[in-house]
Amino acid sequence: ALAALLFVQRMSAAAHVVSGDEEDDDPAAVLRRALLPDDVRLLEVRGPLFFGGADQLRTALDNLPDRPRVLLIDLESASGLDVTTTRMLGDFARRGKARGTQVIFVTRNTTTALALRREGLERALSVERAVARVRLSR
Repeated sequence: ALAALLFVQRMSAAAHVVSGDEEDDDPAAVLRRALLPDDVRLLEVRGPLFFGGADQLRTALDNLPDRPRVLLIDLESASGLDVTTTRMLGDFARRGKARGTQVIFVTRNTTTALALRREGLERALSVERAVARVRLSR
C-alpha cells in the first residue's frame, strides 16, 4: 500500500502544466504562444496526467486569469490519460462552453485521440491547425 502511495505522489510531482505565465525553457513553445491570436490561450501538459497530474491540470484550468474565447490544451507531451482524467477534461470543456470558451485538445497520439473522441471532445492534430480552424470559424 505504501508503494502505491509513493507511486501516486511521484507521478503527481512529475506532471507539469505550462500556461505561459511562468518562465518556459522551451523557445519553440514561447514563440508558438506569441503567435496566437489575442482571444486564444494555450496550456501545455507535460508528464503523466493520471492521478495527481489530473488535479494539477484542473487547478490550472480553474485558475486561469481570463476566460479566453478559445482554450487550446496541448497533450502532446502528456502521458497516462486515463478514464477519470478524460471525464474531468470533458466536464471542464462543457463548463467552458457554458461560459463561452471553446476548448480544443491538441494531440497526435491515437490512444489519447480515441479517449477524447469517446468523451465527445474536440481535437486538433497541432496548435497551428487548431488556430487555423478558429480563424476560419470567425
